[in-house]
Amino acid sequence: MQIKKNDLFELTIILFLFFSTIYGILSIFINDNIFRVSKDIFLLFFILLGISVILFKQKGKLTINVLSLILIVALLINIGSINQIKKLNFFEIFYSLKIFMLPILGFFVGVLLAHTSQRNQRIKKFFIISLIIILIGWIIQYLIGIDRLVAMGFVYGTNVEHFNGKLRLSSTIGTPDTYAFFLALVLTVIQSMCITKTKYKFIFFVFSFLILFLTFIRSALLFWIIAQASMFVFNQFSKGLSNKIYVTPFVAIGMLGVAKYITLKTDITSTASVQDRFSHWGNYVPHLFSVEWLVGLGLGTVGAAGRKLSENYNSLATIDYAVDNQFLAIFLQTGAIGVFLFILLYITLFSIASCAAYKELLLGLLTASLFSSFFTNILELYPFNLWLFFILGYFYTNKQREVETINNI
Repeated sequence: MQIKKNDLFELTIILFLFFSTIYGILSIFINDNIFRVSKDIFLLFFILLGISVILFKQKGKLTINVLSLILIVALLINIGSINQIKKLNFFEIFYSLKIFMLPILGFFVGVLLAHTSQRNQRIKKFFIISLIIILIGWIIQYLIGIDRLVAMGFVYGTNVEHFNGKLRLSSTIGTPDTYAFFLALVLTVIQSMCITKTKYKFIFFVFSFLILFLTFIRSALLFWIIAQASMFVFNQFSKGLSNKIYVTPFVAIGMLGVAKYITLKTDITSTASVQDRFSHWGNYVPHLFSVEWLVGLGLGTVGAAGRKLSENYNSLATIDYAVDNQFLAIFLQTGAIGVFLFILLYITLFSIASCAAYKELLLGLLTASLFSSFFTNILELYPFNLWLFFILGYFYTNKQREVETINNI
């Protein structure tokens, strides 16, 4: 049977996305810089191809929205590079680009896949297979046990850890936090895209809650709850203000109540970590109206990039500070101008999502990510960040192609 060129290219993109889900665990055992940068090279290649599709095959609103996205990201890079270039810290800029900026441009991977794929059914299967693989990875790690995992090379506190005596495992993703957020993302997409009957949606809803609870990552569970509540609200608004909209507050309260009841005998609802975040959020904030206040300390100085550069490369231009707040991380790296651009970025993303297929799903995910940005550097969690923007680009392009087809009839 002859394989079409589009099918082969589609398979290549899907394999790359699959590779992003196992890169974390592979990097534990493969300590090689060429291997580590390979995913970024492939990502950049697909991004450039996706941009070329936008520029040469699309017209109208899609081009305007996407060019706005490119412009905002380019401005963020330029603003965040000012202080680093002055100090000749080019490696720090590169590292921040690969961790934070490139995954945002993963939007174009979704654009590219939508142009090479003619059937949503394949994408549905891909999401389901990805979910099965990461769940199997988690189960295997649970059966092996934390002591044997550490003996195998897993780093305690990074790849595996305890939370009040409970295991936090990373499956194939690499870190427990990223696994939990990625799991929440994939579960939400499958629920919206692959399950149509109400009965099965409810069963899958309960299943999703339980396996997310077992990650013992409260911020990921909260991300999922916010996404579910937001999707319900946006779905009601898309149908018009029906009587169901009035039960929205009760749905949200009920979901939080169930979470509280199930976690009553554990410390998962403890506010200690939130209080700890508040205690250090004021650290390293530049003086008001200083140059650093306006344009930041520079890309890669804090957050995921800053921590890895400090730990692995002993960089003197970075701070080993996680921040745990995406807005503050943006502010420290790109200043007040960068925060303004970050807000514009989300306005653009919401505009894109409102014109996409499965718009309630996308709007719910964006709302949840915006809310979670107050408590974690959510856009620095790989591959969660890449997949979030890939999904946005894929569904947006699919909708625009449907509109073009109807207009051409």
